[in-house]
Amino acid sequence: MARTLPLTLPGSLLLSDMDGPGAYSGVEHVCMDVSPKGDRYLLTRIRQISAGRKEGMCAHLISRFRPDGGLAGRLVLHLSRGVGERETLGGLPTTIDDLCVLPDGSLALTAAQGEVFLVDAELRGTIGSWGGDRSTSWDEWDVSEHLRGGFATLIRTTPAGRLLCVVPEREAGGMGTRPNLIGLAEDPLTAEERPTVRIIKALVVPGDGPFTGKWVADEGSPRLPHTIHDGAPAGPGNRPTPSLLTEVRDRGCGGVWSLSPRRADFHYEAYRVLAEDRFVIPLFESPRPDRWSSYSYALIDDRGTLIGELESPGRGDSSPIPGEHYAVVTDPARGRAYHVNHSGLYMWDADGRLLARLPTTEKAYKGLRHLKPMACAPDGTLILIRPEHGLMLDIEIPDDLADLGPVVAEALADHNRRRNRLKKEWKPVDWRWVENEAPLTHL
Repeated sequence: MARTLPLTLPGSLLLSDMDGPGAYSGVEHVCMDVSPKGDRYLLTRIRQISAGRKEGMCAHLISRFRPDGGLAGRLVLHLSRGVGERETLGGLPTTIDDLCVLPDGSLALTAAQGEVFLVDAELRGTIGSWGGDRSTSWDEWDVSEHLRGGFATLIRTTPAGRLLCVVPEREAGGMGTRPNLIGLAEDPLTAEERPTVRIIKALVVPGDGPFTGKWVADEGSPRLPHTIHDGAPAGPGNRPTPSLLTEVRDRGCGGVWSLSPRRADFHYEAYRVLAEDRFVIPLFESPRPDRWSSYSYALIDDRGTLIGELESPGRGDSSPIPGEHYAVVTDPARGRAYHVNHSGLYMWDADGRLLARLPTTEKAYKGLRHLKPMACAPDGTLILIRPEHGLMLDIEIPDDLADLGPVVAEALADHNRRRNRLKKEWKPVDWRWVENEAPLTHL
């Protein structure tokens, strides 16, 4: 059974004069996580400029969908108005890059520099945060203070309630940070308590391997008090070796032998928990990668051991890089991983073996080209979105993989029919589905 729903936007936030010359409207559905009860939390960014550039609006918000697909409420994380010099009207002091549903049902919203903001499950507001002092301007920031006071760039929960974390370090030769240390926290993250993260792997270790570039700094970078490796806080001089980048290169996984720390890109949407002791860690060439660039969806265990990778879709016409189809989603309860790019849908088992591939060269699966996987529901349903049309598609994955092809083909056909019906009912402008009934809370 398939289900297609519109990803509606709150009309009270949107600009009205959007039909004339110069008008611009951009909507990005960044990421999604699903609670054990089946509630879906979607992070969305909206940017609009009205006709004639008279008005401008930028908003970041979280929408909560009940298991039946109904919209339960929204929380506005950031709102600003104006063109050029925008006036911030409220919200968080930084851009949120990712979200995670914690074992207690609350949300952890994370930023690139390691700040974490905790939000209650009902989206009523923030209940705590971890980060550095924001009383100074960006160019006066104490990067080390933010690293010591923050928690993680990215968090994922395991089936047993542990937290898989990617912790940032100071960027080499810069004022910013880089996600680098991968670890596990056994205890809960709360407003009062920041658990210790046991570091099991580093993406890059300066001087490790035949690399000339540096991803993170050794000089002027702090040890991180909420982490531990070899009995001491992790950081410069105390990181797991060899790095994941070196191991992947030496094993020839995905042909990434050509990667260097200066060219290893970070993709939130592909860091996943595949089992209690098995995690997907992506490595992609950058900058300016193309379909022949190297990449790997590496698999590590909870001790940091590289145990393999998801059998690569390949490079060239099968590469996920054209169109930036980097996302992987997982169903830990069933030990499955999914990926969709312009060449088709891929499914793997917990050992990284390819179980199925549905190619878009076949007419029945051509519609996969337009879809992006976002998450898996507790019952195994694969949740995808169609970004350019603002639609969400649920596909119930069958237990018998022999039925996968027919189920997906029928879901895609039903999606097209439902999309056309919704368009007639809602009459959206530029595929913007607008509503004003769901509760809307501002920070």
